[in-house]
Amino acid sequence: MAGRRTWIALVLVAAAVGLWRWRAAPGRAPAATGAPAAGPPDAPAGRQPVATRARRVLEPTVGTRFRAAPGVVATVTGQVVDAGTGAPVAGVDVVFAQGSRETTATSDGAGRFSLSLAPGVYDVRAIGDGVIAPSQPPLAVARAEQAVAVTVQVVRTAAVRGRVVYDGGAAAAGAEVAIRSDSRAAAGYVRAGMLAPALADAAGAYELVVPPGAVELRATTADGAHGFARVEVAAGEVAAGVDIVVDRSASVAGVVRAPDGSGLDDATVVVSTRVPRSVHYDRREAPVGPGGRFEVRGLRPGRTVVEAVADGYAPSAPVTIDLAHGEARTGVVLTVSEPLVIAGRVVDADGVPVPGAEVAQVWLGSKLRYDKVTTDGSGAFAFDAVGPGPHMIRARHPAYVDARQTNVMAPVDDLVLKMVPAGSIRGRVRAAGGEPVPAFSVDVRPRGKRGGRKRRRFATGDGRFEIWPVAPGDYDVIATADGFAEARARVSVEPAEPADVDVELSRQ
Repeated sequence: MAGRRTWIALVLVAAAVGLWRWRAAPGRAPAATGAPAAGPPDAPAGRQPVATRARRVLEPTVGTRFRAAPGVVATVTGQVVDAGTGAPVAGVDVVFAQGSRETTATSDGAGRFSLSLAPGVYDVRAIGDGVIAPSQPPLAVARAEQAVAVTVQVVRTAAVRGRVVYDGGAAAAGAEVAIRSDSRAAAGYVRAGMLAPALADAAGAYELVVPPGAVELRATTADGAHGFARVEVAAGEVAAGVDIVVDRSASVAGVVRAPDGSGLDDATVVVSTRVPRSVHYDRREAPVGPGGRFEVRGLRPGRTVVEAVADGYAPSAPVTIDLAHGEARTGVVLTVSEPLVIAGRVVDADGVPVPGAEVAQVWLGSKLRYDKVTTDGSGAFAFDAVGPGPHMIRARHPAYVDARQTNVMAPVDDLVLKMVPAGSIRGRVRAAGGEPVPAFSVDVRPRGKRGGRKRRRFATGDGRFEIWPVAPGDYDVIATADGFAEARARVSVEPAEPADVDVELSRQ
């Protein structure tokens, strides 16, 4: 009889769980705890308030708010706080998403919220007027009737207002103003699509929602002109009068010639212009027209490298010019050459071949992608479609220090690159009492010469580290960690040998 009762109880439990799953399945309309979240009201004519436009950018599609079945849920409580001050933030919707299902709670006057969730893993995001939310870690609800507490951090937004104008003062109507993706304060928000660009109106005026801190703004006009501005703004602040001056675009025109001097139709011109305040270059490509003639428009002013490539030929020698604002440079002649060969071998200090080494070839001054080959079993390599040069040839192998030769002129078939076996620096970082420092940085600097510096951050837990490959020589090893004073040690590295060093840090 007891067995029969147990069997009946199990059947009833299974039926109850099945009924709950059926009611919560997609396509059903589960009981709602509230109406679906409404989108922002239609914008009035003219410019919208910053907070309203920020919410339009941040708010994703919000699904129905679900009520979990009783008896199979956990209680989740939490608080929404300002990431900068720790103060509670009211009126923020905290969304817990599991697939297509979303459950939402809104923070009260003390920033607190509470809701019930079934066991599972949930993506968490926060939506609110005038705030943006850093990436929140997923929430794992392990079992029913579990009490879970979470803290959700948000960042109060700011705004920047100003005008976009050409260098002569004329309004750059329709220019797009955006935060540069490499702006440290905003990079994560830009990549996540949380901060939309703004368009300048007929008078060149713009208003852009930004995170607090120092941000870099970039304005781009329809004709390809660019301008930049840097501003630092506090949370909730509106920085006015931030004007961005764009440089009128420049152009380059000329002809691509074959080795015999005739115009070469089947070629491509590559123009690389240096980005202001950066080591990077913007790259543009344009096909060549009849007679080898070309014109590339919409270029930013500044240091510019112009080159030509064509099938069956080596690239032209790079031509470097400095473009002024709005300049139309003409008469640029690019002559491709017959393909030449650079070949040789990679060996160690004893002349033994080094197979599997990566060898790179770069035409000095060129901004084209460099060629790479791998040495064969005899250490041999060859590049069979290069121009006269000068070139830089570099060999790299995990067990050796990089070897290179510069100002190599083609053709050459007996180039030899000698590689020295690399050593390493290893050891432990400890506190003054002997306990290991779990997270730290190690900076390795060659003594008495420039270059060769290596910096690594470690979080090994036991204080151990190893930096490799390191060229033979004498080094200063500098260790730093939060809460500790900097400490230094000296070490000598021999070829193919590890150099051991321990560093002791004193608490500040």
